[in-house]
Amino acid sequence: MGAEEIFGTVVVVVRSDPPRQKTRSRVARSRSTTKQLILDALVELLEDRPIREIGVEDVMARTGLGRTAFYRYFPDLESVLLLHIERISGELHAPSDRWLSSSDPNALVGDAALRMAQVYADSGRLIRAFSHSAGGGEDVEAAWAAVIDSFVVPAAARVELLIDAGLADVAHAAETVRALVVLIDRYLTDTYGAARDTVQVEVAAEVLESVWRRSLNLRSPD
Repeated sequence: MGAEEIFGTVVVVVRSDPPRQKTRSRVARSRSTTKQLILDALVELLEDRPIREIGVEDVMARTGLGRTAFYRYFPDLESVLLLHIERISGELHAPSDRWLSSSDPNALVGDAALRMAQVYADSGRLIRAFSHSAGGGEDVEAAWAAVIDSFVVPAAARVELLIDAGLADVAHAAETVRALVVLIDRYLTDTYGAARDTVQVEVAAEVLESVWRRSLNLRSPD
């Protein structure tokens, strides 16, 4: 809305978005909604069956849309899983990054463990599909393996610094960290991927905290 003066009279002029801009905005919102429906539908289906038993038809039946709508956004189910991997990777790296950058990693172990356990509790069946991707595609399994590996190098480097500072004590730091990262992923996947909600998140987090803290002999600065 604006104002213009014509022959001494102020005339209020209402300026609206061009029709084409409005149309594009509506189309963008519609595409975003449909894409999210597809992403959510796959997650819902994984609650009842493994990924190898799910097809595009099943996903689209859950959304209430036609099969052709799927291919406007994704070439195959593998690409849907890969998009979920990207999201979950970010959710897992957030607490990990806080631990890596903390001045007292020993104090943040419990918080990091709780936050990461919650991600697995929320998306356990989906994460199981990543690591047991028969039917999901080799790229999915490789992408999830890359996510797990992405925690090892920075964590190992951090532990080396903690050892130098006298705040950790462990032999073969890099291999110990790698073993812990793989163990954590396997434990949480088994806990929340196949037997969802049978273990409270707080309990799982306490287990992870104890394993991580004791394996690395973490200490807080004086």
